[in-house]
This record gives sequence, structure tokens and C-alpha cells, in this order.
Amino acid sequence: RSSDLPFRKDSPVRPPALESLLGPLPTAASLGITDVIKECISSKDRENGENPKDGELDLTGIDDSEIDRYILNDTEASIKTELWMRENADYLKEQREDRKS
Repeated sequence: RSSDLPFRKDSPVRPPALESLLGPLPTAASLGITDVIKECISSKDRENGENPKDGELDLTGIDDSEIDRYILNDTEASIKTELWMRENADYLKEQREDRKS
């Protein structure tokens, strides 16, 4: 719940930057995926039989430890949720108002 988090949208105190809470944020280089990104961007041809619209994600060459780096822990998830809720507060308010009418 957002009330459990230390900062609220209506709070006059600005919360600390995400980087100050979590340390340096990951980059493609720090995640070791720079080459993979460059390859994906430059690769225009798909292998025979591969359908990009089939919904399957190609995880070839990606191990569990690499995937674990993308999964947020509870603290990171709470912070991300709070940031998202604040960033999208106007949209959420509009959605609530639309549902009432």
C-alpha cells in the first residue's frame, strides 16, 4: 500500500532520488548486455522458421543469474511502485472519475 511507504504525493518533502536509495542504476554495460543490444538492433533478418509475432521470447544464451539481475526485490518493487503511482497520479485520477460517471 502506498500509505506504508515513507513518501506520499501530497507530502511537501521531496523523496530522495532512486539512485541515492539503490546506488548506481544498472546500464547495458553494467549488465553485460551491450553487445547483445547492438546485435539485436543491427540484426534485421530473422532465422528461418522464427515468427516474431508468436509471443515466444528467445532466451538462448541467457542463464538464471542474468535473469535474476532483472528481477526486483521487495524494496525495489515498492520504490518502483511508489514512483509509478506518483508519475501516473493524474491518469489514475482520470480513470477513477471516468468509472464513476
